[in-house]
Amino acid sequence: MIGGSFTSYDGVDRNGIARVNSDGSLDTSFEVLDGLSTDGVVESIALQSDGKILIGGYFTSYRGVPRNNIARINSNGSLDPIFNPGDGADYDVFSHISTK
Repeated sequence: MIGGSFTSYDGVDRNGIARVNSDGSLDTSFEVLDGLSTDGVVESIALQSDGKILIGGYFTSYRGVPRNNIARINSNGSLDPIFNPGDGADYDVFSHISTK
């Protein structure tokens, strides 16, 4: 999984998030709706043990659904509607993992 402020990967529309294969090619099984995922920057990605993916950053929606700076997506790239953070975070979401 990669995130950032990009709008395409290897010439294919991908807005802020993509999944790449071990050889660096785009994993097209991770679908984004017409290249649309976030309307901003994905700065944090956390893979959960159930295969779902938490993303954080500076955005207001995922695939057109309001999600302020945090969302959870399914392994195929679709939004997980069960995770609803309400108003979400009021600014950028970054991740930090403590090793202590």
